[in-house]
Amino acid sequence: MTDRLTRIAIVSSDRCKPKKCSQQCKKSCPVVKT
Repeated sequence: MTDRLTRIAIVSSDRCKPKKCSQQCKKSCPVVKT
């Protein structure tokens, strides 16, 4: 279980800085289309 990535949710969209990270959220989680 320790080898799996942990999924987190970003609650505040203003705190998300995709240009300052390696976008692990996009790489490990499917895109939500709602």
